[in-house]
Amino acid sequence: MHGLCRFIAMYLIHAQSRCAAGTVTLSRALIPSKRLPGLSLNKTSKDTLGITVVELLLVVALVGLLSALAAGGYIYALDKANLSTAITDIRQIELIITRFVSNENRHPNTLDETVAKNYLDPWGNPYEYTNLVDAPKNPSGIPMVPHRKDKWLNPLSTDYDLYSKGKNGRSVKPLTAMQSRDDIVRARNGAFVDIAEKF
Repeated sequence: MHGLCRFIAMYLIHAQSRCAAGTVTLSRALIPSKRLPGLSLNKTSKDTLGITVVELLLVVALVGLLSALAAGGYIYALDKANLSTAITDIRQIELIITRFVSNENRHPNTLDETVAKNYLDPWGNPYEYTNLVDAPKNPSGIPMVPHRKDKWLNPLSTDYDLYSKGKNGRSVKPLTAMQSRDDIVRARNGAFVDIAEKF
């Protein structure tokens, strides 16, 4: 046993001296001189035990691709959740307005008159509301206040406009305008509440 320990100590000292001389790395110095068939660790050999730069680039590209797909899926799921929240909020504000009309026998002029005055959409913007019932009308019966319009330029509703400006936070009255396509609108007096591009 003592002889074996002495042999290992001498072998390690010899390996350390070869490393200090710069002729070989410690990991190669510790490998016995008898090699396995087909395995070469010489510096001049083209065979390597590590990964190549091409393999490393392929792994990095694959990780980047998977990250992009995961991020895209997350953004899509977040957009769907925000849309669902806005639709639910508009339905809840409808109920608040209905209760207000029942109690006051009129529509509120602004949401500030109701408990929905502090409601914000999922993107942090206040919900937009316009009372159309009590607004002055032209001879055709169309309200003479700014109101949302469909692709035929008719009012979306006859009682009131209620909508979120959507993800981009911008909106114009016609739904066909690009700024309005992501708005979440209430139309047909509440029969439709969804994203404007579906109307």
